[in-house]
Amino acid sequence: NYVQTADNSYLQNDNLFIVARELSNGQYTSARLKSQGLQNFTYGRIDVRAILPIGQGLWPAIWMLGSNFENVGWPACGEIDIMEQWGSDGPTNTTTGAAHVGICPGSSFYQSFSNVISSGSYADNFHVYSIEWQPDYIAWYVDNAQFFQVTPSSYPSNYTWPFNSNDWYLMINLAISNSTWAPAPNSNTIFPSQIEIDYVRVYEQNGILGCTDFSANNYNPNATCDDGSCLTIYGCTDSLACNFNPQANCDDGSCSTIYGCTDSLANNYDVLATCDDG
Repeated sequence: NYVQTADNSYLQNDNLFIVARELSNGQYTSARLKSQGLQNFTYGRIDVRAILPIGQGLWPAIWMLGSNFENVGWPACGEIDIMEQWGSDGPTNTTTGAAHVGICPGSSFYQSFSNVISSGSYADNFHVYSIEWQPDYIAWYVDNAQFFQVTPSSYPSNYTWPFNSNDWYLMINLAISNSTWAPAPNSNTIFPSQIEIDYVRVYEQNGILGCTDFSANNYNPNATCDDGSCLTIYGCTDSLACNFNPQANCDDGSCSTIYGCTDSLANNYDVLATCDDG
């Protein structure tokens, strides 16, 4: 069990601290900060620069709920997890993000990703956790590198995409876990433990989605936010050619319409043929 008290969150040297503490009776105190009723928004980019805690049972999260939560409940309101980490009995080297949809009352469905840091722990230094959020599109970034994205087609058709509706509010908290997939704190977990936040920045939507790779054949020179649509599959793109490749989007000059026997062991082998006519 854990409860929230006023001294579990405070400002120090212009940084925000959210602290989890262990009490002598086996309980924990922690804090969850939310912008509900203070600052709700829809679309844009959200950056949070933070140092996260390390230790089994510690569960820091930066996440969002639709402002209609009070009316429709979870998961119908939707949930965007900008960052979620579960401490282990060792370095916390994996961070995750997710987007939940669902029916209330009823089932939920989510898409998520995990990103493993190349060395050390996410608790060693500041890292920036971000989403780029536009109509029918959400992308996740860690230190400005994109690792995941979702669109309405990422979800079964029986679920409604909730991320174009309502305003949303932001939450940051440090929870204490106790489950089979996220065990409770053990003797190696250090208390107090904390999230240290350098800044939270929310930018208005002003980008254009599209392919930003100029070498791709569907490059969009007006795009400012890459949506993962860049195509670089080379092959014959002429549907009238005998070697047409329906998957190709970049023509490599190989298109041919010379039919004949292409088997070099056959007595009627045609050295000029590029398309076997049987």
